[in-house]
Amino acid sequence: MVFSWRCLLPHTSATPEHLSRSSHAVSYVAATNSLYLYGGENKPRVPVDNVLYSLSLSDPATGWVPVDLAASSASVCPVERIAPGMAAVGETLYVFGGRQGIAVRENQASALLTTCA
Repeated sequence: MVFSWRCLLPHTSATPEHLSRSSHAVSYVAATNSLYLYGGENKPRVPVDNVLYSLSLSDPATGWVPVDLAASSASVCPVERIAPGMAAVGETLYVFGGRQGIAVRENQASALLTTCA
């Protein structure tokens, strides 16, 4: 197998600050041919937000778009978190863990299940 790098969406001065982040989680869902982004920080130990974003790999120029979780049956949104774990199994994303700042308050970092397709 041969790998090569390709820039799908360049970071520019027009990139919104809330999308510039580290300590985030990204997973791929084949059914939607999309990447999903959750959590992270852009200032040390300050969570960015609790929004789930998607990036269509069919048309990455559309950029990261917030996912409308209210349309799903499991619309309970978790608290914002830094360094969560996330995995995709079929059309479901599983998010667990992370921290909410300096302290690791695991009581708020419970599991989240969202249907993507």
